[in-house]
Amino acid sequence: MTAKKEIQSKWSPDKTYRFKLVGTGANHKGTYYLPTQTIVYDPETNDMRKIRLSPTEKSPYVDEQSDSPADFQGVLKFHKGKLTVSGRQEYKLNYLMALDHNSDKKGGGKALYKFKLEVPELTEKEKAEAKKLRLKVQLRLAEASKDELADFLESEYGYQPTTDTEEELFNRAMSYAEQNPEHVLKTFKTEETKMKATIARAFKSQKLKQVNGVVTWKETGVEIGTFKPTADKKLIQLMVEWIDKGSKEANDFVKKLAAE
Repeated sequence: MTAKKEIQSKWSPDKTYRFKLVGTGANHKGTYYLPTQTIVYDPETNDMRKIRLSPTEKSPYVDEQSDSPADFQGVLKFHKGKLTVSGRQEYKLNYLMALDHNSDKKGGGKALYKFKLEVPELTEKEKAEAKKLRLKVQLRLAEASKDELADFLESEYGYQPTTDTEEELFNRAMSYAEQNPEHVLKTFKTEETKMKATIARAFKSQKLKQVNGVVTWKETGVEIGTFKPTADKKLIQLMVEWIDKGSKEANDFVKKLAAE
């Protein structure tokens, strides 16, 4: 059985979500029925998994559903290339996003026609909250020191300044904040951010060295640890996670790194 994933809500009950057929189905004038249970590709597990549409189950994946899920009564269909779903029908929205018909799903999958979720307009409340969030991030960045800005940009984006001025660092941080204010607010001036930046600088100054995931002190050649970076988790992120576990070796590494 596949390990159960936490299904988090990203749907607003006050909105109506619209899906439209794209590609070869863009000009479909009739009715296009979708299956209410099938086998799909899951990009998170890189496996084929069975999904089932049930009004009592938040997760569409059968192996994450209860033993007695309610059957879906009705049909799931596009009419003239469009399908609308209330934000209150979270189970249906999660199911649609899991289908291989979803053109935005990573890894894709085969389907006669693909569909795309149209981004709904923000409510006035959401617009106000978004503006408040941007303002909050702007104030935090405006009050930050040059070193804090440099640490953040280095650790989260690998940014290398060209002029090394506070103005350049602030402007670059602001550009990232415009793209994703939630991420900036969550990661700015955290202990993890500082540690990532410290480790990155140690590699650049050649205090640390790594070959095939084996990290050593450059000067002595003493091994620090072996890590297996992936596309999703880079070397420095893995090292920070190792440090967070608090082993004696990790604590000794942090102390020596601070003393360098």
